[in-house]
Amino acid sequence: MNARKAAAAATATTISKLEGHEDTRPYQNFIQSLKSDYTKHEYKKALSRYLAHYNITPEKMLSLPIEEVENKLVDYLLFMKNQDLSTSFINLNFCSLKHFYFMNNVRINKEKIGKFLGESKKKYVDRGYFDTEIKNILDIADLRFKVVISVLASTGIRIGPLPSVRLSQYRNSLRKKFTSSQFIKTLKTNTLHFAPQNAQTTLTPI
Repeated sequence: MNARKAAAAATATTISKLEGHEDTRPYQNFIQSLKSDYTKHEYKKALSRYLAHYNITPEKMLSLPIEEVENKLVDYLLFMKNQDLSTSFINLNFCSLKHFYFMNNVRINKEKIGKFLGESKKKYVDRGYFDTEIKNILDIADLRFKVVISVLASTGIRIGPLPSVRLSQYRNSLRKKFTSSQFIKTLKTNTLHFAPQNAQTTLTPI
């Protein structure tokens, strides 16, 4: 069983125990202070994994001496590093635990503990699509998805904001002869991902 599957299994075995504490003040302080549903979901899973690892409850986490709290956090980070998990995954778990302690008035030395995260590393290297790959997708797509794929490929916008794009925005960008990167900026979104090889391409009608 790989590290990700082991972590998922640990979450599954602990989730019922965590749900038994959902009405407690420590857990409510933790979960209700988060803004998005996605963050709540991910942080809840991260907290569950930590509880499973040490077989403790949220209340027990808060009752430990601060030195033991910090030692457990350091050991947990080192454990995840030894599982060859990505830095972003480890950092997500650490952020969840920092938030739990912060919202329950336990001040840990997060700067010291954070030193054990080590260097940031990617397990996989991202790259842009080649023109031939985009063409292969377009060749088998229907008209609706030809539009979707063309907008994604030529602007670099993420798929999340795509439903909010209006035809009037696209027409206005054509009239002003915007580049792809200028078009993205008109969408007023913070969830942008630029495709360097296409960022300066002038928009053309689809």
